[in-house]
Amino acid sequence: MGNESLTGTEHYNRWQNDAQARATAANPLNIPYDVFVREAAALAAFCDRRWEPSAGVPGLKGLSRLPATVAADLRSQLRGLQEAQTRLLMAVDPV
Repeated sequence: MGNESLTGTEHYNRWQNDAQARATAANPLNIPYDVFVREAAALAAFCDRRWEPSAGVPGLKGLSRLPATVAADLRSQLRGLQEAQTRLLMAVDPV
């Protein structure tokens, strides 16, 4: 899926059902929100960098439980999360 060309709303819609199915009243994060977002973005970049084996280092590609779309999915989830955050801010304190 060409995630780069999707809008924030399309990313939001892509993950909305999964997020709602896992929704709880309690926040599962035990770190600040901005730290979580930075860590997720760094993880996506790491997956891109280390997907293929190089210089004697095995790549993530060899892990059978890790889909090839993991980095793109993480970025898509982050874009959907940003869209949800924007919607929340606009609902609570519209400009």
